[in-house]
Amino acid sequence: MSQHVSEATGATFAQEVLERSKTTPVLVDFWAEWCGPCRVLGPVLEQAVEARGGAVWLVKVDTDTNQELAVQHGIRGIPAVKAFVGGRMVGEFIGVRDQRAVEAFIDQICPSEEEAALRRAEELLAGGKPEEVPPALRPALESKQHEDEARLLIARAHLARGAFDEADEALARVDDRSTVDEEQVQALQARSELLRAADGARPETLRQKVEGDPADHDVRWALAGALMREGQKQQALDELLELLQRAGRAFREDGARRAMLGIFDELGPDHELAREYRRKLQIYL
Repeated sequence: MSQHVSEATGATFAQEVLERSKTTPVLVDFWAEWCGPCRVLGPVLEQAVEARGGAVWLVKVDTDTNQELAVQHGIRGIPAVKAFVGGRMVGEFIGVRDQRAVEAFIDQICPSEEEAALRRAEELLAGGKPEEVPPALRPALESKQHEDEARLLIARAHLARGAFDEADEALARVDDRSTVDEEQVQALQARSELLRAADGARPETLRQKVEGDPADHDVRWALAGALMREGQKQQALDELLELLQRAGRAFREDGARRAMLGIFDELGPDHELAREYRRKLQIYL
């Protein structure tokens, strides 16, 4: 078996296929020893996967010894091939395919060099390595289709390092006609403004000022920024929500809401804190 091929059982399917597919596209070959067409297709799949040099992985599932797994995935005939990306199935075919057809199927599920660069940059951000993001994005920056997505990731990396001018420059270069979400651009801009707002002041000092004058919206905005710089994201979100309730969306052109979205973007969509405060924001709005 090649170095990019493994086997899975009911006990290992989640790790071998679902978890692995979050970083590398996975083909699952449901087969059986007695199946002649399976023995024809198997080497074709392995050759195609090996030629990709690790860009895609092949997992073999013997349906005779893993009947429950076959039933679970709706296997009614073999050979059956299912493709998984990001923990979910994205494509499938049944029966023997020639080399060209298998290559075309893999092309549909494998990310391009530019898409792989974007995915790698997101992994670097999640892993706390923002300084490695810009060079990793070089292929995406050279693509008209992906350059603006790359600039957003570069802006996020600069913000993570506290390089606000560089972040603003990256955001300013996003094309107004781009397909990227304009609200995401605005959220990053607001996050940059928020992080600058404290201007070196300590949260404790700003907290005293807010308690002395709760209606001073600019000081509360600066407090949220100081808390963000200190890594106190929940407290920053509390202040922004309070600011939104007190000053409304007119303050800094919807700045409080946009800054909250910027923090959600940094946390990631599945983060418990992001989910909790999205709900609170929706209730207010």
